[in-house]
Amino acid sequence: MDVIPIKEKIVSVVCWLIGLLFLIFGIYDFIFNDLSWLDLTNTVAVFLILVGTGLAPKMFFTPFKQIFSPAFKLQALVDPKIQQGVLFSGLILALVCIIWGRLL
Repeated sequence: MDVIPIKEKIVSVVCWLIGLLFLIFGIYDFIFNDLSWLDLTNTVAVFLILVGTGLAPKMFFTPFKQIFSPAFKLQALVDPKIQQGVLFSGLILALVCIIWGRLL
């Protein structure tokens, strides 16, 4: 079992806390301040993106040159497919919100 360095644990916790704060404030604004469905969906997308990046903290400490090389394999805290699924679902949801906002 791999030991996770303290700096990666801190990055994960910070990403998750910021994501949770976004989600809490988004739900609060939706309930009490009549936030639109589009804004709530965008808040959920930001939450998913932050949680997805928090599941792969090594990404923050890897040089860009190595990240964009074809041989680079991202090490996630969970199964990489789960991490990528959470991250991509947040990105797709954010893209849908951008397109939906432009059409309205």
